[in-house]
Amino acid sequence: MIEVFQEKHFKMIEPIGGWDDLMKKPLFLSLETDQVKAYSIVKENKVIAIFGFVVIWEGVSEVFTIMCKDIKEHGFLLYKTFKSSIEKMFEKHNFRRVQATVFVEFEAAINMVERLGFKREGLLRKWLPNGNDVYMYAWVK
Repeated sequence: MIEVFQEKHFKMIEPIGGWDDLMKKPLFLSLETDQVKAYSIVKENKVIAIFGFVVIWEGVSEVFTIMCKDIKEHGFLLYKTFKSSIEKMFEKHNFRRVQATVFVEFEAAINMVERLGFKREGLLRKWLPNGNDVYMYAWVK
């Protein structure tokens, strides 16, 4: 079930990937405006993902996800939810580009964004606050 993100959701998720090092609440999760939307996927009272988008400027948005450690158990649910949400974002906000960054070592997320239709555009070296590298992906309409 998709719920509007609540502060308590951030404390309820056991994140995978580089988020273990970045567990201070990201600033964008505290902003709820027309430019920033955050949601949680909750299954059996457990938060399995937090996701949303930040409008960079008209027509361009960055999506973000924080996924739980047992992502493999929920892969199909996450895929369906992300696919539907991104398609709705394109329609509702008239985006021409939606982009995402993915930890280079996070194979499950790389597979997910590529199955969703995102194309890898490059490597952002030492991009994260902890100095980790990420790939930049984009879904261009």
